[in-house]
Amino acid sequence: MSQKLHKCSKCQGTGYLIHFAHIFNGVCFQCEGFGTQKTKPSNAKPKWDCFFVQKDGTTREWSTNVRCSRESTALKYATQDYNKRSSYPHFANSIGVDSIFVKPTQK
Repeated sequence: MSQKLHKCSKCQGTGYLIHFAHIFNGVCFQCEGFGTQKTKPSNAKPKWDCFFVQKDGTTREWSTNVRCSRESTALKYATQDYNKRSSYPHFANSIGVDSIFVKPTQK
């Protein structure tokens, strides 16, 4: 009798994580690239999109599908990520760390 397999909760069944493409070509370590897992995944945490305000008043998105249970945790993650990447050209017109905000990912 075969065991029931569930979609991998880390990569959502793709077997690949694009944001880890620089590590082992992005293969998901949790499912070893198969996209399935033996254990039933727990309830997924909500996803958040991260934005910042540019000097011209427009908003710009830079990170999507951040999984955190609360908005405050997602904002903390976004702030840390922004601080690491603030010298990148993508952030050249940013007002600064105070302009960061997160919104639930639209499905």
